[in-house]
Amino acid sequence: MPLVLRFSLNLELLHTMNLKDQLTLILSTVVAVISLATFIKVLIEYRRSTSTKRLELFLMMRTRLREDHEFKEICELLESDDQKLREIPLVQKDRFTGFFEELAIMHNSKLINEDVTLYMFGYFAIRCNQSQNFWYGLNRKQKLWSLFFSFAKDMEQADRRFNFVKDHYRF
Repeated sequence: MPLVLRFSLNLELLHTMNLKDQLTLILSTVVAVISLATFIKVLIEYRRSTSTKRLELFLMMRTRLREDHEFKEICELLESDDQKLREIPLVQKDRFTGFFEELAIMHNSKLINEDVTLYMFGYFAIRCNQSQNFWYGLNRKQKLWSLFFSFAKDMEQADRRFNFVKDHYRF
């Protein structure tokens, strides 16, 4: 049945309804529209709220990498694969790689997208993975390093594909 014909039939039906039924129909329609608008507003607010939480988490991670004294020292030494990396205690190396494992979990959980992860954190994960001196005396085949190595490999692949697109850097 054509839309115009259906609409005209509905108008005729509206004229044949008594006033009480017309008011009920109008009120039901108004309530439905208000409910839909409220639902859309809730979805928008929820999205904003989750974006804000992801941003706070990102800023906390970035602050940790840049302001933690031990992390800063390791990053500086990784820049040239300095032999002093061999002297860093295992606990510090574990904390450093653990930081990137936390980022891997956040990335895998879609809390931070790949472009932001690479751009803000990937460089030092790659440098650490490629460092001979950082891993000196450690068993790189230990399964409990797997998440770190997987993350570093993902960052290396992302780095090879990297093409800056401004709109990819948001929460």
